[in-house]
Amino acid sequence: MQSDFSACDRALKGVNQAVKKAKIDRCPIVVVEFRNCKRTLKEVRNTIGEYKNVYRVTKPDCDGSKQIISAVKKHNLPNNLMFCGVETGVCVKQSIHGLINVHAIKPSQLYLINNATASHLKGSQKRSAVKSIKNMGINII
Repeated sequence: MQSDFSACDRALKGVNQAVKKAKIDRCPIVVVEFRNCKRTLKEVRNTIGEYKNVYRVTKPDCDGSKQIISAVKKHNLPNNLMFCGVETGVCVKQSIHGLINVHAIKPSQLYLINNATASHLKGSQKRSAVKSIKNMGINII
């Protein structure tokens, strides 16, 4: 989550909880940053801390699926992926769509952590995006 996106404050608590859980469970974390934007929020970077099983990728546009799948393959990571972050209806949704339709990841392997996502438009846009993601066959947790 980069401070360039106004919805960060609404997702920060859930994202930090997801990072803490991933660290406890020793799961890999892939941090996706939008090129030409500020770094991931300091609060999230601090939560990640010195954790070694973290991989950072930079994407040039809203769909980060190419960079995510590249990290998965390069580092031999599991294909079961959990998503959190901002702009549920754009970046998160497009990355999930790309993983399914371009990179042939099964929807049943993908999870959206609902309380760790947000949109710059409150309420209905996020609900609509989550419903759309769910309709792709993604697990909502």
